[in-house]
Amino acid sequence: MTREELLHELMKSAEISRADAANFYQALLDVAMGQLKNVGEFTFPGFGSLKVTVRKAREGRNPSTGEKLMIPSRKGLKFKPYKDLAATLNSPEGACCTDTPVCEGDA
Repeated sequence: MTREELLHELMKSAEISRADAANFYQALLDVAMGQLKNVGEFTFPGFGSLKVTVRKAREGRNPSTGEKLMIPSRKGLKFKPYKDLAATLNSPEGACCTDTPVCEGDA
């Protein structure tokens, strides 16, 4: 789903203008980014939570030459869905994408 598709869905479901939907979207992003940057975690009640993780620096190899090199530490995100969301997705009624390529291996 693209940003525009999400804004369109927000407009339809909340019966608001595109400008209001865009403002809501941007405000939600700002809150999430602020929480992730300052607290290291953002919880979206009823949906799930995002948590900043740190991967330690480690030794790797260049696959072409086999040369050893250091891979620097970096930050990433982990998403943990709420139990209700996971249960809905794993129930037969919640299997909305059984015929799409993304879910073919899940069947």
